[in-house]
Amino acid sequence: MAAPQDFGVTIEPGTDVVTVRIRGDLDMSNADVLTATLTEAGAVGGTVVADLSGVTFMDSSALNAVVASGRALAASGNRLSVGNRSPVVERILEITGLVKGTDDFDVQPAQDGEETDG
Repeated sequence: MAAPQDFGVTIEPGTDVVTVRIRGDLDMSNADVLTATLTEAGAVGGTVVADLSGVTFMDSSALNAVVASGRALAASGNRLSVGNRSPVVERILEITGLVKGTDDFDVQPAQDGEETDG
């Protein structure tokens, strides 16, 4: 079994878009931090882009954190957009039917050459 990858977050503020780059394993141990980070990134207004390209594992509590963040941001007049993502995240979005987003958050199309067969 592979060792867990350290969870990490980098926030890159912009004028109308805040990019939150997330890496490592996302699970119940850091789901609350994920929700708080994504939601607070929207405090300046605009769109929060979650870059999940560095995610190595994602469980249902982490997926719930993304959905909850999208709802919270939408309720405050902002928007969550799932941007670049690892094959692990892409597969979870496909399995759950969230690959096209919801009323509360967007999922950007997979980039050319991005693996989606996880």
